[in-house]
Amino acid sequence: MRSGRRTLDEWGIGRLPDRMSLGSVVTMKVLALGLVLLCLAAIPARAGSLVQVRTALGDLVVELFDEDRPVTVQNFLRYVRDGRWTHMFSHRIVSGFMVQAGGFGVTNRGTTNIAFVDIPDYGKITNEFNVGPRISNTIGTLAMAKVGGDVNSASSEWFINLADNSENLDNQNGGFTVFGRVLNSTNALSVFNTFTWLDTQPTNRLYNLVGTGFPFNFWPNPPAFPTLRKILSYPEVFDNLLFIEVVELPLRVQPRVDGRPGLQWTSVPGIENRVEVSGGAGSGWTLQGSVVPNGPVSAFEDPSPGDGPRFYRVRLGQ
Repeated sequence: MRSGRRTLDEWGIGRLPDRMSLGSVVTMKVLALGLVLLCLAAIPARAGSLVQVRTALGDLVVELFDEDRPVTVQNFLRYVRDGRWTHMFSHRIVSGFMVQAGGFGVTNRGTTNIAFVDIPDYGKITNEFNVGPRISNTIGTLAMAKVGGDVNSASSEWFINLADNSENLDNQNGGFTVFGRVLNSTNALSVFNTFTWLDTQPTNRLYNLVGTGFPFNFWPNPPAFPTLRKILSYPEVFDNLLFIEVVELPLRVQPRVDGRPGLQWTSVPGIENRVEVSGGAGSGWTLQGSVVPNGPVSAFEDPSPGDGPRFYRVRLGQ
């Protein structure tokens, strides 16, 4: 598939080079903001996009940093919306470091003609590590992979930090752009950290595929190629790939449908949803309520709406 030795150090992170021609810090917020009067039909909304990263080992709810990393987020969402990452799998896991995806997938999944494919990319994007507030490569953050020695080389490959990698990744190759963070997961990050090279380990195995005939002879050497179970033959690889699906989570905000002052929104279960209220520019925000939903819709009734303008915002996570 792709080849070439990287120039980064052993713990660096790189997007594999093309072959012939894989909160904050700033509080990133889901923000519903608008003038609320009973006659309004809707509340204009600004939002940090939400996506769900789905794997066989558990799912993660991720908030993207639209406002602070606009180029990177729009690039990421383009791949999601266009279906470029359909049947994508993780091609590299380094326990205690990162899990990487975005470069490879399969075609004809579920058939005897299944085969590995390179995911076609949309070209390089501008590195945004030093744009806006500094957001470090801490545990649970998402960042773009790059080619060693090329600051503006991120395209389709991305990774999730499985540890605090800020000292390393913030300070090499212009910094690795962090564009999102995990808000909630079903213990998936911990499970990713269980992948090892042990021959006796029947599940969550890593392999060195260099010289084996597998089409992944790439840096680092050995590559930490993950499979869900121990493999003994080439066909078993396809049955044990760690597939990753990324889907958008719609978050809609509107006035309460019963006409009472306040708002309702499509909530994210299992994550703290906080409602804050402001009287306008310069007046600051006041926490009015907090809930950890167990259903798809949450609502808030303002106990003292008053006669002047009221602005609301919903923030997810800490």
